[in-house]
Amino acid sequence: MREFDYTFSDGLKVGLRPYKTPRNIEAFISLKNARVGKYGLIPLEEIEDIFPQPRPETYPNVNQDWPFPQYFHGQQVDLLGLRKTFYEVRSDGTLTPVVIDIDNVQTDDLWDVGDFGKYQLVTKDGNFLLEKAGDTGFWNKTDTSHASIPMAKTVENFKGQALVGNISFASWSEADENYIAWSKIGSVSFVNDRMNIAGYRPMHFNGPVYKLKRLGDYIVVYGLNGIGILYPVSVPAPTYGYDSLANFGIASKGAVGGDENVHCFIGKDGNLYKVMKKGKSFEVGQLGYKEKVSLMSSDSVVSYVPGGESDGEGDFYISDSDIGYVLTSQGLTATHQKVTAVSKLDGVTKGFYESDGDTEFLGVTDIIDFGFRGQKTIYTFEVGCSGSGTYSIGLDWRMDTNAAFQTTQYVALNNQGIATLICAGAEFRLRLKYTNPADIDVSYIKIRYKSNDKRAMRGYYRAPNNERR
Repeated sequence: MREFDYTFSDGLKVGLRPYKTPRNIEAFISLKNARVGKYGLIPLEEIEDIFPQPRPETYPNVNQDWPFPQYFHGQQVDLLGLRKTFYEVRSDGTLTPVVIDIDNVQTDDLWDVGDFGKYQLVTKDGNFLLEKAGDTGFWNKTDTSHASIPMAKTVENFKGQALVGNISFASWSEADENYIAWSKIGSVSFVNDRMNIAGYRPMHFNGPVYKLKRLGDYIVVYGLNGIGILYPVSVPAPTYGYDSLANFGIASKGAVGGDENVHCFIGKDGNLYKVMKKGKSFEVGQLGYKEKVSLMSSDSVVSYVPGGESDGEGDFYISDSDIGYVLTSQGLTATHQKVTAVSKLDGVTKGFYESDGDTEFLGVTDIIDFGFRGQKTIYTFEVGCSGSGTYSIGLDWRMDTNAAFQTTQYVALNNQGIATLICAGAEFRLRLKYTNPADIDVSYIKIRYKSNDKRAMRGYYRAPNNERR
């Protein structure tokens, strides 16, 4: 009986499948604790805790209280937001409280920070403002109507000009949750006057504005029911033009992350999207992953760590209180770290996270039938891998394609990356485990099998993949 081989390698560069795919399209239905690289699976960069472990008694309680803590790595100051407290982080790592035990704000809204260097404008819940004066360094707070700044739920710095969204202001009776506003240039004052610079306007969609984020020379306005872009114009006066970018919105306020070059967000439809600047236009690209992302709760958080010259675009961390994912330029994978905030500090990726305790690597591929129906018998595996831990291979299999898969035991690979695991079936899913993901390196999985069911075959007997006599 002839023996054939099938090599699974492209799926190692794809990661989790973005959509439900036909048989033999290489991708994973489960993949955890490895990074999807250009040439295969490589180690994830583990996030380090921003604060020392164990924490000194002098530190406040900054343990996970999903979706907090939040961390804001600013131009000149770092800030820390907990559920009902807010701190300035000093250069030695100690914390100075700005506000403690805020009783008159809702506890489910995220903090938002407009970073203007020495000056900071901080919002929460749309009825609370914090300001750090640039000349004195003192913080001021208000939970009543401000004379020159609208109450808002989101704030952004655009080249020194403040923009806010989801606003209320005593002098603007029509201002509502789908309005945004911009200040004077060089002054955080939103009062309309004869200078005709400060202004406000509604979005093209109903419902709340969740988040303002700069992207190149534009501001992207993310809302529940739509996405728009603002751009500065000088005629007929210095103000902002506006275009609709999408007629669907994002899942929640925390469901978008990125920097001035790229954004990633969870859509209200449960898909993952990227927004990138392409010349003078924008590109909103659907990445998919709905079968994973749509299961996440409404308190999901998307964080971003920019890449360097060697690692390209950077990584998005997409988490809720139950599961965490990492999206690289190659694809998506799950991780044991559920991240509320992440930053690159002194060249090291640090943040706040909680581990689910499942730190071993596991990958389960999509369905494989080798391109023809009928029963096949798998005999051996050869895995292009290396590392100091133990790799093990297993199989999901079924004879009846309407039945549930059954799973074999796992068999450890020998020191050459070879294992014998005899299993018959019509369809299979490969399983690979590894005990030490810190040095995982997998570039291909080769399966050797025989066809012992020729009932559907007519004419020349030839397997669709590379054959071995």
